[in-house]
Amino acid sequence: MDETQQTGVPVLPNAPPKDSNETSISSDFNKQMLHVFDKSEIKFRMKEQMFGNMHLIVELYKYHQIKCNIITMCIDDMFEEINCQNVEILCQMLKKLASYQVLTSK
Repeated sequence: MDETQQTGVPVLPNAPPKDSNETSISSDFNKQMLHVFDKSEIKFRMKEQMFGNMHLIVELYKYHQIKCNIITMCIDDMFEEINCQNVEILCQMLKKLASYQVLTSK
């Protein structure tokens, strides 16, 4: 009896083995991406996506498209889980916000 008949779910021949980290990665990305990219590439892409999102939020704030409370909420969310990635993103975000405040205060 093959695995499809036992579980009722087809199993791809090249599917990566399931582990506890797969659920956290697959919740943010399409499950099919796990078959195309390895986990280190997915983590890199997640980091780049987060950098891009924070850059977009700062740019929207600079052009008065979003209010200050959204920036505050993003910073608070970053402080909930302190890790290297969040610290790096926070530093970039605060650097851009500070330079914007200096330029507009003149």
